[in-house]
Amino acid sequence: MRNPPFASSVLFRCLTPIIFLAVFLIPLAPVSVSAEGISSFSVFATNSTWIRYGASVKSGDIGTRDAGSGPWLNSHSEVTIGYNTYVADGISIYADSLKIRHGGSVFDAYYNELTNNGTIRGHEYTPLALPLDVSLPEFPTPAPGTDNYDVARGRILTLEPGGYGKIKVRRNATLILTGGTYHLEDLDLGSCGSKVLFQAPTCQPGANRDAGERLTYLVFGRILL
Repeated sequence: MRNPPFASSVLFRCLTPIIFLAVFLIPLAPVSVSAEGISSFSVFATNSTWIRYGASVKSGDIGTRDAGSGPWLNSHSEVTIGYNTYVADGISIYADSLKIRHGGSVFDAYYNELTNNGTIRGHEYTPLALPLDVSLPEFPTPAPGTDNYDVARGRILTLEPGGYGKIKVRRNATLILTGGTYHLEDLDLGSCGSKVLFQAPTCQPGANRDAGERLTYLVFGRILL
């Protein structure tokens, strides 16, 4: 004997709230990231990271280890991707809070909070377990020198490891660091087309905030800008 026409409808209406309740009660487990060590990153920080306007990151992940309480370099976010910044395919970004500004384009993103005015071309993973399981070497104390350099527009300057004063890299100019430890009083990059090329693993302990926000503390043989 066939059920009355309304029987299946009543049964569905009774079961539907139970199904939805079961779905929404399942908690999402935080993504736990075990990176290949600090050498897998081109930009890594303990508190905050800011990739500025027009930068192009060609290789190496980007990440901030902790969920910070401030101060931040920009936007009250652990990682900020600036206007018209491009992060190449295969690069992952790790942050408690991630902000992508207009024109910014990234690949894979791991985060707990997201403000996205740009593009995520890869996958998104959330929530993210923090702190990131990445060990840091002992940070050297900055000991800048007194020699200042102003790299003119379109020119190239190569520097060996050592202590330097203020270095300004103007528009479309290039600074090449051959590798090792560099102690800089200040590093100022032009607003468009400035490049810093790393030929080998490089450590640059910034002496002030201005240098620190333009060049990450530790970089490893990457092309950043």
